[in-house]
Amino acid sequence: MVNSLSHAGIGLLIVLLSGLRGRESKLVVLFSILPDLDFIPYAIFLLLEKYLSSEMRNSLFYLMGHREFMHSMLFIIVVVLLLHIMEKNLRLTIACFLAILSHVYLDYATSWKMRPFFPIIKESSTLGAFDFFDPIVTVISLIPLFILLLLYQRNKGKWTPYTDTCNKTRGQ
Repeated sequence: MVNSLSHAGIGLLIVLLSGLRGRESKLVVLFSILPDLDFIPYAIFLLLEKYLSSEMRNSLFYLMGHREFMHSMLFIIVVVLLLHIMEKNLRLTIACFLAILSHVYLDYATSWKMRPFFPIIKESSTLGAFDFFDPIVTVISLIPLFILLLLYQRNKGKWTPYTDTCNKTRGQ
């Protein structure tokens, strides 16, 4: 299952590759999980749904539904452009773009349908490359977090790679 934790791990890998630090690195990780924050408008939508006409409900579903607007190319373009206008930092903009794009792509690759090209293409679709609850994909998607934890431990002096241990015992 591709989940928010694995999306955050990919965001952290993008941070490592881009060399961003501090607030900027937190923004990249936020962008990597941003589409999953659609649960907030979706919860509001579910609370209000019974009070809406079917026409209004259908209209609002695209904006407030899970894996709808916030998982679309239109959303990606809007938030990345807003970020670039506000920050005026090309490296940060590219890193955030890659983080949010990786999120939408990985979700699109699962068996759950979404509409990433709405309003241009209104039908929902999926790549269906793997099942949403595939345990192998779940383990693989968490590998970036394991790598980052190992790097964190090494940088804090709490983890010594095997080669360093061998060199110390040989006196090198």
